[in-house]
Amino acid sequence: MLTISILVIMNSYLFYGELSLSIEKMSIIAAILVVFFMLFFISKQYLFFLEEKHKIEIQNKTYEATLLYTQAIEERYKELRRAQHDYKNLLLSLESYILERDYDGLTDYFTRLKSNEVSSALNIGSQLPQLQNIVNLDIKGILMMKLLALPKDNFDVNIEIKESINFMNRDTVLLVRAIGIILDNAIEELMVLGSGRLDVAFMNFEEDIVIVISNTCKEIAFPLSKLKKEGVSTKGDDRGFGLTILSEIVDQLNDVYLETTYKNDQFTQVLTISKEG
Repeated sequence: MLTISILVIMNSYLFYGELSLSIEKMSIIAAILVVFFMLFFISKQYLFFLEEKHKIEIQNKTYEATLLYTQAIEERYKELRRAQHDYKNLLLSLESYILERDYDGLTDYFTRLKSNEVSSALNIGSQLPQLQNIVNLDIKGILMMKLLALPKDNFDVNIEIKESINFMNRDTVLLVRAIGIILDNAIEELMVLGSGRLDVAFMNFEEDIVIVISNTCKEIAFPLSKLKKEGVSTKGDDRGFGLTILSEIVDQLNDVYLETTYKNDQFTQVLTISKEG
């Protein structure tokens, strides 16, 4: 609008003689016009730069998420290949018992097999396809990496993701950090105990997505509110930094709520995330 106004005024001065301007005033108007065009050009270039920068950031984020997910897929593939190889050997062993009609030996072997690492590995692997219901690659990747990192002995892992989960209106970087901290704490506690159960559930409601992560935990002898204080932990003094950071991350997220409960040796973290963001 400023450019049009200046051009109209100059046109009136030059062609209609309605106003008389000195060369000095005309030079000032021309200078203003030049400055305006320069500012317009610089602003346009700056906006273009910001747009390109944003595109690059999105591309980098997508690449990192894809890389993380690819690594997780590769780990799962290796895990299942190992399980497949072991099961072939186990079937050959079972066949030898059957051919020899050594049913007592077969019963004993089968009993020992039930608690074997291989069956546990296949149990986890059979549940991992549920992660396909999560649309966001970075969320999917962090879950797969953490769950596959859990040792197979003496641990029962249950995954429940029945519906499509999509954090479309969310910056998932902070969510990945929050989920990672919760899983790290859960797995570390199970490792200390040497056995236990880990439950991971994603539930899709009309207005919210609810994430529930629960793990076996030793008795907590102090109020749960203290866990959010720096240095307080169920694992001992000066180790309670994870939940402190988790609380800080949740505080940065709009319409995200964290609920922590402990009941019957089960420590549960519930993240309620509004779809509107």
